[in-house]
Amino acid sequence: LLALRNPSNTVGAGVKIGFYGLGGSSNALEQARIEMVRDESSYNRSSLRLYTRTNSGVTEKVRLTHDGLLGVGTTNPSTDVEIYSEDNPILKLNNGTTAANITIDINGNLRLNPDGDLMLQSNHSLRLNGTGEISGAISISATNLTGTIQTADQPNITSIGTLSTLVVTDWIGLGTSDPAKKIEIFDEAGDCPG
Repeated sequence: LLALRNPSNTVGAGVKIGFYGLGGSSNALEQARIEMVRDESSYNRSSLRLYTRTNSGVTEKVRLTHDGLLGVGTTNPSTDVEIYSEDNPILKLNNGTTAANITIDINGNLRLNPDGDLMLQSNHSLRLNGTGEISGAISISATNLTGTIQTADQPNITSIGTLSTLVVTDWIGLGTSDPAKKIEIFDEAGDCPG
């Protein structure tokens, strides 16, 4: 057991372990640091901080607060785990066989995997790209549904398949995003079958 002690109860006082390596001019440069810092004058509240070197020096990268909040890229985490990055923060989950990324884009949309196959958009909508699927859904409520609708009975992507019930409380537009009637079919080429 290695015990480091700073008897001061001043806010900001603490103890640190520094890791040094040779710099360009053969001087020892701090490369990383682990630090315990007192957050209050009470002996009960301290945070643990991890620092690493960038070109400009050693800067804090991770903080574990006295109440168990973990911040990566932030010195003031407000939730159990908070990741901050100006370049779209990414959380990678990996079970040893497969991995999935969770990220937030510049518009505030939460994306699962970098291609955004599943996106929870900042306007509270759900977006599925590619071959996305909603299984076992009893009802879907949305202002706009775009893309292809298919059922398990008809997995052909070019066909809607058989729907047991389709309830629409507003207007339906096929070939148009702005229908002028309850149901409007627009075929610019004039190939619409009778």
